Amino acid sequence: MRRLLCVLVLCLVFVSMALGEEDGVWDFPEAGLTFTLPQAYLESQGVILYSDGTEYISGDGVYGTTLWYTGLEASEVYRYLTLPQSATAEEQTRFIASTLPLFTVYGINGGRDEEALRTYLVSHGVAAGEMAFLGSVGECSFFLDAQVPDGESVTLAIPDFAEEYLALLEMRDTIPDYLAFREPPVYALLGGNVFRFETVDTEGNPISSEALFSQHEITMINVWASWCGPCIREMPELEKLNALFAEKDCAIVGLLYDGTDDYGISEGKAVMEDTGVTYTVLLPWATMATDVPVQAFPTTFFVNRQGEIVGETIVGAYVDRYAGALDSLLEALK
Repeated sequence: MRRLLCVLVLCLVFVSMALGEEDGVWDFPEAGLTFTLPQAYLESQGVILYSDGTEYISGDGVYGTTLWYTGLEASEVYRYLTLPQSATAEEQTRFIASTLPLFTVYGINGGRDEEALRTYLVSHGVAAGEMAFLGSVGECSFFLDAQVPDGESVTLAIPDFAEEYLALLEMRDTIPDYLAFREPPVYALLGGNVFRFETVDTEGNPISSEALFSQHEITMINVWASWCGPCIREMPELEKLNALFAEKDCAIVGLLYDGTDDYGISEGKAVMEDTGVTYTVLLPWATMATDVPVQAFPTTFFVNRQGEIVGETIVGAYVDRYAGALDSLLEALK
């Protein structure tokens, strides 16, 4: 259940629907995984979603890719994913309750084994079910975790979808036949990298990295996009957190990753207004894609007065981890 909440409420990362996938092949290059959808997936009345497909934490060499079944009409799922800021609490609950896991593929690099993978997952609060070894490519080993709800306990907002979900679960033993692997990249840990840039904020005010970061002991940079549901849902909490950070001579700064044109900027500003965000939000600069190597949204960095990235890079909307990460960095400065 924690995995479900992390992915659907907090984390999310590039999420896609099976709708519109003409060739029925989903490629996850960051996780070294390709999945050819079985015909039953392509013809499902419910919506098939995927999430993650990247390293859990940049540089750790552990990957997770989960497929989900959402037992709702496609139009409702599409509206929820594309207009998350307009969803009511009731609609959010309905979506989460109607979204159940089909399977997860894990990869672990560096010649590590299943025991190392389990240890890693437990340390990050992820419950791992029964694992099936899928094979190795280079130094990366892949495992299938087919942990799923007990069939008798499956309840969906639209009961008619439960039968189809259970039928898809029965296919899990055939899933390895639809998977292909290659060795995924291991991204370097970003600690020690230095941000240097000249840009503007969403109001057009000029911003330099040197002037921005020198104002605070630690600055938290939250990279988000106007179309990213998990990013948007955490923003009211970030606004509250920013007030607490200010008491510690620290601050939160947003970076609107898709604010590269008038449309993206307009969408981003609308989100800021809807979520009550008042902290500074930066717009992209020419070399941003290289300077800020994000794999998913949101991604959060911590930067010291010199613009140097310090501590852990947090991938996903883990609001409950930001304050603790900041306090650890401040403690280390004493």
